[in-house]
Amino acid sequence: MGLFKNYVNQTRKPEGFLGKMMVNGMECHTIEEIEYALKTAGFSKVKSDHHKSKPWITVIARKQDG
Repeated sequence: MGLFKNYVNQTRKPEGFLGKMMVNGMECHTIEEIEYALKTAGFSKVKSDHHKSKPWITVIARKQDG
């Protein structure tokens, strides 16, 4: 239980993130930023979805075989 308590104590509530807890140093990115990064890295097919009521993003990307 001590390890879990230490983990929870090291989290914070950043402004603008629905008041939820996240790990220190973690960065949040928009769908557009994620898609741009993947396309820049060579992924040609990128599909994304954002949960309507939660801050969850699912991204599936495909890179064509060389």
